[in-house]
Amino acid sequence: MENVFVYGTLQNSTQRFWILKHRVDAEDDILKDYSKVMHSYLVTYPTIKEDKGKFVSGKVFKAESWDIERMDKYETANYKKIKVKLISGKEALAYIEV
Repeated sequence: MENVFVYGTLQNSTQRFWILKHRVDAEDDILKDYSKVMHSYLVTYPTIKEDKGKFVSGKVFKAESWDIERMDKYETANYKKIKVKLISGKEALAYIEV
């Protein structure tokens, strides 16, 4: 299992259920030294960028490999996964603009 940090639509439990096909509990967490901005060409969706001193609030949850495959399809090729370290000390995957 991997921790996944989400900061957009997947913070919503109903949206997570719709994408993952099962209930996944998530906890509040914060990503330090990043800011949330709008995607450069998917302008209705956010992404994150490194930004010293800023913070992104979001949710973190445990995901199985098949959950990550579903999220990859949902996020499309317009996003890639990176490893981040959260304020809680957890390491997690996060999706960021390609």
